[in-house]
Amino acid sequence: MFLGMYQNNDSLSLLSVSLILLSFIDGLDTDWSLKSCIGLGIAISIGLLSYYFMYGWILMTVILCVVSVLRSERIKGQEKGWFIAKRAALIAGICFLLAGWFFIRNAILHTGDFLGIATEQLTRERLK
Repeated sequence: MFLGMYQNNDSLSLLSVSLILLSFIDGLDTDWSLKSCIGLGIAISIGLLSYYFMYGWILMTVILCVVSVLRSERIKGQEKGWFIAKRAALIAGICFLLAGWFFIRNAILHTGDFLGIATEQLTRERLK
């Protein structure tokens, strides 16, 4: 715990990346079962609450998930769009429940700056 705090929460990002990879592999094996989608939603939520560089991982995960469903031969062609929409809604709902509060809080406290970028720059200027 001490080392995780000392490293400025990099360990939280590594946890998120590991869980994303685990959920992605599970999703490929099970054709994106509910369990793998719930796991992916939790992993993405942890990533959203860590550093900004995780957003690239999250974007690539979403793209790879959609491509894997489109390339899957076990999911019928007509149902792929509906399947993607249902799974995306499930993952987005989990992310909103677990990480959405943080962005809403930032928007309220920092006058619409929900990512906290302007606040971070202001703090850096004050520390100089």
